[in-house]
Amino acid sequence: MSEPADHHSNATKPAESNPTHPAHLTSPVQPNPAPNRTPKNTPVRHPCLNTPPSTSPLLLGASSLTRPAIRTPQPVSLVEYLREEPRTLYIDPHLFPSGLEPGDVVEVSGPANCGKSMLALSLIATALLPAVWCGVQVGGCEAGVLYIDCEQHFSIFQLVNLMYRKVKIRVKLARGALKEHRRSGVTDTAVIANIRDLTELLRYSTSILKDKIQDMVQGRLEGFHYIGCLQSAQYPIALGSIDEHLAKNSDVCLLVVDSLSAFSWHDWIYKANGKFVELKKYYDKLLSVLLASVKKYKVALIAVKQALFLKMCEDNPRKSVEDEEEVREESVVLDDDMEEGDVTGNMMENEYLGYTWVSGVTCQVIMSKVRVGKGLSSVSPGNKDTKNVDLNSEVKQLFSAEVIRNKESVKLQFVVTEEGLMWQ
Repeated sequence: MSEPADHHSNATKPAESNPTHPAHLTSPVQPNPAPNRTPKNTPVRHPCLNTPPSTSPLLLGASSLTRPAIRTPQPVSLVEYLREEPRTLYIDPHLFPSGLEPGDVVEVSGPANCGKSMLALSLIATALLPAVWCGVQVGGCEAGVLYIDCEQHFSIFQLVNLMYRKVKIRVKLARGALKEHRRSGVTDTAVIANIRDLTELLRYSTSILKDKIQDMVQGRLEGFHYIGCLQSAQYPIALGSIDEHLAKNSDVCLLVVDSLSAFSWHDWIYKANGKFVELKKYYDKLLSVLLASVKKYKVALIAVKQALFLKMCEDNPRKSVEDEEEVREESVVLDDDMEEGDVTGNMMENEYLGYTWVSGVTCQVIMSKVRVGKGLSSVSPGNKDTKNVDLNSEVKQLFSAEVIRNKESVKLQFVVTEEGLMWQ
C-alpha cells in the first residue's frame, strides 16, 4: 500500500539542481511530446514548402497543403466570365474583308428603298448560320444576334427563307465540287469541309435533304433575339434593355438596330420642342447608352440610319453665278436655336444624332441606287465563279455601296435577289 504513495511523492518532488550549473541558468525540464501526436496550436506545414501558407482567401477547392493561394489580378463580374470570348465576325468578304472586330460600330445610311434593310438582313443570316454543316462550307459565323426593329420592316419568314437559300446554294456548289474531286482528285476546300460527311449528306433524297436544311435553320434561330419598338416612347426603353439582353445571352456577338433615326421627326417636335440643339443633346444621351453596351460586352454593332437631310447633287450644273450665291446663302441659314457653328451643312453630316454617335462610328456604308437594265453579271458572296442573271428575271435595279473605313473608301455594286445580295 505504500508504493503508490511513494510514487506520488516522487512525481511531485522538484528536480534537484545540478551543482555544476547555477540554478538561474538551468531551464526546467519539459516532457517530450508523444512521437505521433501534434501539439495544439502548432501550424501544419507542407514538407516541400519553406514558407508558411498565405493567409489570403483561397480559391474554391484549393488547399494550403497542395498549393499557395491564388489572387485574381482584377475583379471579374459573373456576366463577363460567362460570356463567350470576343471574336471577329467574317460576315461578308466584300464589305468587311478583315471582318468585324469586337466593338466595331458600322453605320449603314442612304435614301429610302436603296437596300439598307436587305443588307442588314443578309448579314444577320450569315451571322446565324454555322461555318460548317455536314461537310459543307456554309461560311456562317454561328453567332447570336440581337435585333432591334424600329421600322417594322422585319419578317421572320424572309429571314428563314434567306438562310435556307444560302445553305441550298452552298450544298449545290459542294455537289459540283465533289464531282470535280472524283474526276480530277482536286478538292475545293472553299466549298467542301469533309468529303465523307458530304457524301453521306448527298445520299439523301431531295425531300429529306430539304427537311434537314430546314431543321438546321430552325435550330439556328435559337440564337436570334428580337426587340420590337413601335413608338418613340419605347425607343429609350429598348436601347436601355440591351444591357440586360446581352448579359443574359452570352452567345450574342452582333447587335443590329434598324433604324436609329426612325423617330427623328417625332422627337424633334415633341422631345426637343422644335429645337435642333435640344434634339442633338437628347440623342447624345440616348445613343451613349447604346455605345456603352457595345463597349462593355464587346459586340459588333450594325446600325441603319435613314437619310433625312440630303445634300444637293454636285453634278447639277449651275446656271449662273447669282444662282450659286443664292444656294450658298441658303446653305448657311442658321436656326434660332442652333449653337455657334451648327450650320445646315453640319446638320447634313450627322443628321442631329449627336456628336457622341458620330465620334463612335468606326465604319460607314453609304448606299444609293444606280439605274440599269436587265442582264447583270454578279458574284455571290463566297463564290468566285461569275454568272449572268437571267434576262427574264425581275432584277432591274443595281445598287451602290461605298465603304469608308480608316479614311479609305471602296465602292461596290450589288443587286438584290431571292438569295440575298449578289455583288458585282
